[in-house]
Amino acid sequence: MISASMERASTHISHMSLTGCWVCLMAPSKIASTNFYPMFIPMTCQPSRMRFQTQYECQGRDKSVEYRLRKSDGTMIWARTTASAHSHRDGQVTVFGTTSNITKQKEINEALRRSELRLRTIFETSSAGIIIVDTKGRVVQANRRMAELFACPLEAMIGTPYTAFVHPDEREEGANTLRAMLEDGLDVIYTQRHYLRGDGGDFWGYLSGRRMVGLNGEFIGLLGTISDITGYRHAMDALRESERRMSDIIDFLPDATFAVDREGRVIAWNRAIEEMTGVQKTEVMGKGNYVYAIPFYGERRPILIDYLFMDQAKIDKRYYFISRKGNQLIAETEISNLNGRRNVFIWCIASLLYDSSGSVVGAIESIRDITRYKQTENELKKANLRLEEATWHAEQMAEEAMRANAAKSEFLANISHEIRTPLNGIIGMIGLLMDTDLNAEQREYAQLAHISGENLLSLVNQILDYSKIAANKMELEVLDFDLHSVLKDIIDFLAIGAHEKGLELICQVDPEVPTHLRGDPGRLRQILVNLGSNAVKFTEEGRISIRVCLQSSDERTVALRFQVSDTGIGIPANRKDVLFSPFTQVDGSTMRKYGGTGLGLAISKQLVELMGGEIGVESREGEGSTFWFIAVFKKPSASLSSEHATFSKVRLKEPAERFTALPSQQGSVGRKIRILLAEDNPVNQKVALAMMRNMGYQADAVANGLEAVSALQTIPYDLVLMDCHMPEMDGFEATRTIRRDDSRALNPRIPIIALTASAMKEDRERCVQAGMNDFIAKPIIKRELADMLAKWSSSGQSTIPGSAKSRGQKEDPGIRC
Repeated sequence: MISASMERASTHISHMSLTGCWVCLMAPSKIASTNFYPMFIPMTCQPSRMRFQTQYECQGRDKSVEYRLRKSDGTMIWARTTASAHSHRDGQVTVFGTTSNITKQKEINEALRRSELRLRTIFETSSAGIIIVDTKGRVVQANRRMAELFACPLEAMIGTPYTAFVHPDEREEGANTLRAMLEDGLDVIYTQRHYLRGDGGDFWGYLSGRRMVGLNGEFIGLLGTISDITGYRHAMDALRESERRMSDIIDFLPDATFAVDREGRVIAWNRAIEEMTGVQKTEVMGKGNYVYAIPFYGERRPILIDYLFMDQAKIDKRYYFISRKGNQLIAETEISNLNGRRNVFIWCIASLLYDSSGSVVGAIESIRDITRYKQTENELKKANLRLEEATWHAEQMAEEAMRANAAKSEFLANISHEIRTPLNGIIGMIGLLMDTDLNAEQREYAQLAHISGENLLSLVNQILDYSKIAANKMELEVLDFDLHSVLKDIIDFLAIGAHEKGLELICQVDPEVPTHLRGDPGRLRQILVNLGSNAVKFTEEGRISIRVCLQSSDERTVALRFQVSDTGIGIPANRKDVLFSPFTQVDGSTMRKYGGTGLGLAISKQLVELMGGEIGVESREGEGSTFWFIAVFKKPSASLSSEHATFSKVRLKEPAERFTALPSQQGSVGRKIRILLAEDNPVNQKVALAMMRNMGYQADAVANGLEAVSALQTIPYDLVLMDCHMPEMDGFEATRTIRRDDSRALNPRIPIIALTASAMKEDRERCVQAGMNDFIAKPIIKRELADMLAKWSSSGQSTIPGSAKSRGQKEDPGIRC
């Protein structure tokens, strides 16, 4: 206890208990008459002094004052003094009081104040709404963020039931949750809730709720925090919609397909993989830990889709069977048992899935059953092995066939030479015989022999042509020619037979048909002669007509339609389809009556097709036939067309002579043209020499190439007829010797015309390569020989094919080799 006598201006301590002395750290002897204020209350603590001053002025009443107390050692403590004042008669006032050290209590209160301030700050500044609900479920406190979320003033929220802020769609569920916490003792809840706003809007919130208890453990209410997750909900809704769409798309993929999220949980499992594995979607959706590997390998283990999340360098190094294509992994593997099937081959492709920011969110894998493909591949490999073996055998057979074909070609060349050589002698000698004085019977016999020889030659030509066509060795020449000249030659040829049978022969060319063409006039002549000869052969009375009309035309080509009509025996309808087959005639009696090989139409068909056209027939039995064909030709240059225009008109207006007059039989100095014949066959020598001498030429003969080379070194011949096949030195080698730069021939550029009985194209090409200027085939036809000699005896110096003098020049249209 501290007692003090005080005047109004000062106070003095009269007595203090031992406890007080201990508190103040002062001896009792020093306490008496000590001024209270300076010792206990610093002058700076004016409010405390004023409160204490008021205390003793209020006499008779107990008052408590808290103040700062300075101890004798100078330290400060907090003290609480409860005192009462008593007045004496002498006017002094004695204050009796007790003082307690409340420093620790003050420190606790200060800590509590600071804690409350922190909590209040957190409460008011939290980004989440905070709400406190009493035991009746009514709002008793909320922070500003909660007012913002609910768009409702704080004062309006206080006392409002919590469920009033829950959206009607979830209000019943919200009430049940609140009841569980208020009545059933549910301590904590975490959930998403749909709320209403005071402005008519709504939002989704994440609610975290907890029961609150008092100091004695009694239930006093609920504390909850609500965060706005509307954006998250929308994002999740969009994600679920995206996943739903992805799932729908994946579900309709034909390949077995599934997808996992970043944690390896299955998020898609389509129908195809259900069928492949026998595992239903409901069994794996949302599950991880490699559950999707079990149907394939019978255990949980990484598969291709998991390798996407692993170190790719290690994958590339370790798993050689995996190939990479960009961000995709591809592999093939064999599954020993897949849904009851043994040894199943599958092809797999896996790829990462990304979100809009480019972050990996999962992966997808498609699996394709390629067992059939593998089986087919294995069968194909076996088939390829068999094919390789068959190919090897076929190559062996092809080589044998090539050797056989080469032998056949050589045989044809030889047989052609062997047949044509005696034919040349037969036909030539008969021709010479017919030029002598014969009586009527002798002339008739000679004519029949001559016709038989020509028929035999025609037969040989047909067989050789068909052989070349069958061996795909028939090639067309491309020459500029006059169509009217070709037609006139054909009419001249057919006229003899038609005249003998009393048939009218007509040739009609439509005005729009061009005169000058570029193609193979020899093969065109062969087709028309064949069709025309058949018409004459199978017609006993009436007429034969040849017509040419324009089928089509463009800048470079022209297609012409040729028709050969007769009034002959006609063709049965059931024989038209086989008419163009080889060795085929209308019937056996036809062959016996009219002769022939049945090759003419087959050859004509092949030649027409080589010309880019087609051939056909229109006929009724007993009413005649019309054979037609379409052939395509190139158009010649304009200069060639104009150059031949005058000649064409002359040829059309003037009748052709059987043999052309030869104004060039005399040389430029008045001497006869001198010709050297190189021919090893004595009969053919006599035939050719006689023909040339009858034409007015001077001709000499040698038996081989060596003799020809020697003769040209001493005698100034104007032209050489060179047989290709001779002993000692053949015509090819002789020509090359004559054409050499160091040749000793008097005229190395002398025109050389090849004479050969070979019908093969290779021999003709050899003629050109050797340096020969032209080609004439055996047997020698007098008119053809006359035309050839007239052509080259009037041409002066020749142009040597393949020589330096002819390089870059246009090929002479007279060269037919």
